[in-house]
Amino acid sequence: MTEAKLIPISKWTKYCILQTQLNLRPYLPETHPFSPSSLMRMLQEHSRVVVKTELGEGGSEVLFIHRRKRGFTLREQAKRAHVRNFRELIDRLPVFVRREPCIVQRYVTLQKMYGRPTDIRMIIQKNERNFFEVTGTFVKVAKPHMLITNVKQGGTIDTLSQYLTHCYPQTEEKVQLIQRELYLVSQRIGDILGTKYKNVLYGIDFGLSQNGHPYILEINTKPSLSILSEIDIAMHKRALELRKFHQSADT
Repeated sequence: MTEAKLIPISKWTKYCILQTQLNLRPYLPETHPFSPSSLMRMLQEHSRVVVKTELGEGGSEVLFIHRRKRGFTLREQAKRAHVRNFRELIDRLPVFVRREPCIVQRYVTLQKMYGRPTDIRMIIQKNERNFFEVTGTFVKVAKPHMLITNVKQGGTIDTLSQYLTHCYPQTEEKVQLIQRELYLVSQRIGDILGTKYKNVLYGIDFGLSQNGHPYILEINTKPSLSILSEIDIAMHKRALELRKFHQSADT
């Protein structure tokens, strides 16, 4: 057995690892390495897709494509363009798609908060017993008129409980069910990635579909912990405890 490694895992590599687990497949939106042919196939099957760089984080290199009755709409941050056909679409792809390895992923229509796209961040860390535990939860709300939720791109944050209560104001049982599912899936992801990599910290972004099903949108290897201080002091304290624990273990 090869020794586990600590590396910035590409989005495609993480997807392939998780795809091997039957119990995680329902949480993975269809994803492929980007090429003109894979983009064409995905747009034939889905009306909306997302193109992302394999290694990028922070939401700076993400392209949304919407297939319409006549042509396609492209959105990159605040920029929007419409093209008449697939050939024009390929010609209008941004520079990052041409220069860097990318993936194309089915777009998940997210349940919104304040009328804006919102996704869920689950922070998991290895604890003193070498098991992954959830140490932080919050949601990221996109800036008005934007699709990207990242705080670096103008997004704001709120609590997970506030978001789920907003989505299901009359159904406490549904809120608890989704929370429990998010915790279990997050810990399962940590367990699987932990068999191959030494990383002790991950930030997992989930999108909650219109029918309340969580999808794994992205897994970050260097999530910020400081943001937890704005959400819950106890969460932030526990996250810092585990970071300090692993730093001292490495010295």
